[in-house]
Amino acid sequence: MKLNTTLSLLFSLSLYLTYSQSDSIIDKYLNYHNLEKETIFTHINKSTFTNNETLYFQTYVYHNKDSKPFVSSTNIHLNIYDATGNIKSQNIFNANNGISLGQIEIDSTFKNGVYYLETTTNWMKNFRVKNSDLKKITINGTFKTDLSDSEKNKIGIYPEGKNIIKDVTNTIVVKIDNLSEKLKNKKLKGYVLEKDTNTFKTAFSINNEGFGKFTLNPEKGKNYHIIFKHEQEEIAKKDIIKIKEKGINLTVLNKPNHFNLLLQTNSSTLNDLVGKTYNLYIHRDGKIINIPIIFKPNVNVYNIPVEKSKILKGINILSLMDNNKNIVSERLVFNELNLKNTNIKIDEITKTKDSITLKLKSDIIKSSNNFSISILPKDTKSDKFKHSIKSKLFLDPYIKNNSLKGYLNDNDSKSMYLLDLLLISSESKQNLEKSINSKQELLNNFETGFQIKGKLNNYKYKEGDYIKLISPKNGLSLTSKINSNKEFSFDNLFLLKDSEISFELKNKNGKTLKIHPYFNIYPSVKPQKLSIELDQIKEHKNEILDFNDQISDFVLPENVTELDQVELGLVKKEIKTDNEVMSSGMFKKIQIFETANQYQLITDIIRMNGFEVINDGFNVTITSRRARSMTSTFSPAVFIDDVHQGNDLSFLTDLTVADIEEIYISQNVSIYGSLGVGGVIKIYLKKGVAAKKKLRNKIFTVDFGFEIEKPYVIPFYSSTTSSKFNQFGSIFWVSNASFNSEGELKVTFQNLFNQNFKIYLNGMDSDGNLYYKEITIN
Repeated sequence: MKLNTTLSLLFSLSLYLTYSQSDSIIDKYLNYHNLEKETIFTHINKSTFTNNETLYFQTYVYHNKDSKPFVSSTNIHLNIYDATGNIKSQNIFNANNGISLGQIEIDSTFKNGVYYLETTTNWMKNFRVKNSDLKKITINGTFKTDLSDSEKNKIGIYPEGKNIIKDVTNTIVVKIDNLSEKLKNKKLKGYVLEKDTNTFKTAFSINNEGFGKFTLNPEKGKNYHIIFKHEQEEIAKKDIIKIKEKGINLTVLNKPNHFNLLLQTNSSTLNDLVGKTYNLYIHRDGKIINIPIIFKPNVNVYNIPVEKSKILKGINILSLMDNNKNIVSERLVFNELNLKNTNIKIDEITKTKDSITLKLKSDIIKSSNNFSISILPKDTKSDKFKHSIKSKLFLDPYIKNNSLKGYLNDNDSKSMYLLDLLLISSESKQNLEKSINSKQELLNNFETGFQIKGKLNNYKYKEGDYIKLISPKNGLSLTSKINSNKEFSFDNLFLLKDSEISFELKNKNGKTLKIHPYFNIYPSVKPQKLSIELDQIKEHKNEILDFNDQISDFVLPENVTELDQVELGLVKKEIKTDNEVMSSGMFKKIQIFETANQYQLITDIIRMNGFEVINDGFNVTITSRRARSMTSTFSPAVFIDDVHQGNDLSFLTDLTVADIEEIYISQNVSIYGSLGVGGVIKIYLKKGVAAKKKLRNKIFTVDFGFEIEKPYVIPFYSSTTSSKFNQFGSIFWVSNASFNSEGELKVTFQNLFNQNFKIYLNGMDSDGNLYYKEITIN
């Protein structure tokens, strides 16, 4: 006699949100997930480019646990790799409130082929599974799939809870990967039969995504298979294998406000379980609930209602663990409660001869929201976006599945049903056993701007001295103490790439001192190689790059006007000098242009003309060979553009012949009185050199800083009505846009006389609600 008693376990889940520290499983889980995690989604304006175009993007950084914008990381690293994973370029962009945006110029250094665009952070290096965003783009080519016959219509069988148990009602999902086009929309059906007798058990349909679902209660001693038919013609056959004599399966019933979790087993298994306690963990990203299951005699089914309001929004992982800490059944569920499904639509289109204005309307009323919008021709082949913002941030961190495109675009019942079929057939990236048996170490910190760490050379430490950092372009005027090791640092700096920074050394009274700093800026450029994961290689192994030579010439370079060739002579700077002194014959003009090496140091020229010169790279000392006494030496008066330099001659350390217009030297000029006892040196610089070299030892250029965002500029297409433009062109790109308090957003762009286009819209608000919409306009 078969027992089929059901026990309903009514739990107040709020009790399990606070747990005893003696629970070693929970302690280990919390310890492993004690670091906050972030996930990145990057929306790019399109996926296929040619030279002379620009890749525009907007990046969204998401807090996995709190389901909010992640604001801790401000440094977004955007790296581009070639098809073999070698670094092509490294860039860094600033994120503000979880949003970063910018552009990459696709110049002539990009050759035809595949490239990977990675957006990541330093913090993500702490985790075994990085939630960075990796996008594949192509230059002058598109992909087409070339599958072998064996890889088409590949059938997988996935039991709910990962187990098929005899004498238990099991839910089973069938997934046909790479469903051929000829079988789509053909009412393909599956028939479950006893394998030996061909006794019919049940039938089910296959949808266009290749999914089907049925229930089966296998009997002992019997085997089963599935026959797939189209209009009674047999297409394929698949055995149902790995049916277990003993075990537990996990079934989930999705109700409007709660999930019913059903644990089912058979009589022979129950005999081994009575009196034992298993634990059903509901977990994700460091939040965990433990529901103990105590097995009772004669009870084969345990019904556990779980309120959706008490668990995380989005993905939750259900893991049933036995008393030996082994996972015996697992299931992914998606909690759609409080998941905002905003209706975004085109409310109005206004066309003029020169422009088109779209008025988008939604029920978003929050003032703090941020959107990116790509507008492409309707027939584009350049929209190979693997993820929407919803699938990337809600699903990708948790599901081992490459085919997430299209999921969660809508939150209706049909979409939720299709998503659930995906979850049943997928494995979780967050494995509970690994979480409790591994240790998560903090090796990399958050990057919030840049850090300058330096040390002073040729400096004798005095308490009270301080160093000042100045950068008008970056809005910086900061001071730092100098420690006894002559070290200084500036933290959390906003530094733009190619901007200038300068240092000033001052004593406690504010007097400026000579400074010779040595410093580094962090983070810095570090050569690296992309590790292409196996699943990514598998994803692309059947894709062939189809180069289109005609793509490369439909975007023209910027307009260039060719000028007649002219010869430019040297324009000599007008020298303002003391005419009486210079005409007195007391000065010798040095013929520096006769010097073969234009990069010879000017201190070498001075040395060759009667002076002792010491140049240690930080400072310069000049003394006269003629004017000296038994106890003293005399230094010449040095003028640069008629400005006396005093005792500080550091400006001369790396001044070269190429920087000089004229130089005059006198061993003794009495008209200067005691100032000229040691001689006089007058140096006249070429135009612009003084400004460039002034305070050379104190002004530096930032080689690796934040990139500057530039507005969208439509490429110079040879034609916007051609088939090439319709397949590979870009109509418009919008970043950092938001709906106003009335739920309106207007987008105005140039009328390219292309009447049909697609709009791809991604967005996030300050509450962590995610938005995606794809609209086709004819």
